[in-house]
Amino acid sequence: MKKVLLLAAWIMGLMLGASLQAQTAPAPPRVKIATSQGDIVVELYPDKAPRTVENFLQYVKSGFYNGTVFHRVIPGFMIQGGGYDGALVEKRTRGPIPLEAGSGLRNLRGTLAAARTANPNSATSQFYINLVDNPSLDAPKPDGHGYAVFGRVVNGMDVVDRVASSPTRTVGMYANVPVQAITVASMNIDVPAPLISARLRQDEPGADEPAAPTRKPEPVAPPGDDAGVYGFETVPANAIDKGEVCQVRNMPPLMHQGTLGICFAAAASTLLTAENCRALKEDCQRVTRDKMFSVIALSADGAAQDQGGDLPSINMGGSTAAVLQEIAYNKGQAPSEECASLDDATKKIGGAEVALETQLRFWNWLEQEYRRQHAVVTKCEACFLADYPRSELRRKLTESLNMTVADKDVAAGLALPDYRGFIMKILINKRCRRLSTAVQFENMYNVKVKLYPEQPKGKGNYKQAIAYIKEALLDQRPLALGNVCMDKAPSASKCKNLHGVVIAGYKQVCDPSGKRCADALRVINSWGQGWQAEHNDGWVYAKPLLDRTFYTQATLSWFAERGRSETASSNR
Repeated sequence: MKKVLLLAAWIMGLMLGASLQAQTAPAPPRVKIATSQGDIVVELYPDKAPRTVENFLQYVKSGFYNGTVFHRVIPGFMIQGGGYDGALVEKRTRGPIPLEAGSGLRNLRGTLAAARTANPNSATSQFYINLVDNPSLDAPKPDGHGYAVFGRVVNGMDVVDRVASSPTRTVGMYANVPVQAITVASMNIDVPAPLISARLRQDEPGADEPAAPTRKPEPVAPPGDDAGVYGFETVPANAIDKGEVCQVRNMPPLMHQGTLGICFAAAASTLLTAENCRALKEDCQRVTRDKMFSVIALSADGAAQDQGGDLPSINMGGSTAAVLQEIAYNKGQAPSEECASLDDATKKIGGAEVALETQLRFWNWLEQEYRRQHAVVTKCEACFLADYPRSELRRKLTESLNMTVADKDVAAGLALPDYRGFIMKILINKRCRRLSTAVQFENMYNVKVKLYPEQPKGKGNYKQAIAYIKEALLDQRPLALGNVCMDKAPSASKCKNLHGVVIAGYKQVCDPSGKRCADALRVINSWGQGWQAEHNDGWVYAKPLLDRTFYTQATLSWFAERGRSETASSNR
């Protein structure tokens, strides 16, 4: 009898202890996010995602998020922030953390999750808030890993929705950027509320918010996995290569376009420099800038076949094929990157490697000033030169450009009939136009520029394009891919955002099961090394990208050897 009573007392003690423990369990931590649109309070779940919550709170406590912006806003999908300041300069972070996507928490409306790149274990400071239920982000989707949810909005979902309704635009390589910056003034650990029994129920949205209507998520890039433009679908790091990888081994350093729409010239520079390395049997990774073709100088040679569009700020579009033909068939040389460097010229406003809003504002202001001053100069150049030393234009050029531009050169540029000519005049000085500072094209009489499709009215197709790509790569020659429409709804005739890249590799990849396989291309993008790193070194799925060109004339351009008869006729 005594043993029975002791056992009963022991069980009652356990039950009482458990009850007391439940009553005194700490409430989940909460963080108040004070934004320029209002306050958002999020509740975190360290029991489900301990490393992710700890990482987030460390950034909060250090004040890291103060002054950051929501840089990516996509209605019907999510809002993303935590990585950039108001000028879209990426902040330096601590090291990445392991993925915690297997906790059972799902990407429901109002939940808070960690953004990452194609590498599943790459999350640092960036986060996103789901605007709708996004099952496509739950493990194992979309890439075999999923995205780690670690909290939810418990107050201020109306603020989140207000952020989501903000007008957006494209800034350099960043799409879906709010026109009016939405800033995080501060983040602070909030006083925890009493323990909420509901916690994060997996069958309903946040208890404090009305349920969102069920809708199919839009086919947009996962948070943090893409720069926000359409067409570049990154091959996940866990994809399995099928067969041999065909890749150009001797490629020059990556060329940059900054916030000028001269991607076509960056691609042309890469192909021309690579062809010279081939002809001279030099290591292209070690090529010096005096042997590299100037991107900004080449942009003038492609203007004759303007592709249109407004990518990414001022309309400086053009044709890579036109540049290659002009240099290979007519000029045989161009200014070097050492003499005429967009990166050097714009160092005061961040350089050309990264597209910054400060650059965008400067170029747009300069275009408006050109239009205003063009009329003044054409009417009375002497009047302009008399006022110029004290003008806003002089001050802005001095503050923004890392070079000295003579007053007479500014006036001569303003007198030119188009803005492109003005830019060329102020960025390329007379010394760079001399033969002694130019790069010679070594294969001028030995190669031809191949185009696909060749005819203006001819239309290609995916199968033929892949065949030509593989043919060129097997010959160890990169190709320029142009006419890529990055609009959400791409159009062959009314595309707002055209882009061009270099193709340097091809392979077939399969998912981890080996059942689903597809073609992949390695692209070299003039948006910078950061973009390459974020996109698995430039490996993207081939068909979604190529289909956005609509296979119009000169979608692909590359160098190929001339036949004997072609070489002989060229030398007559």
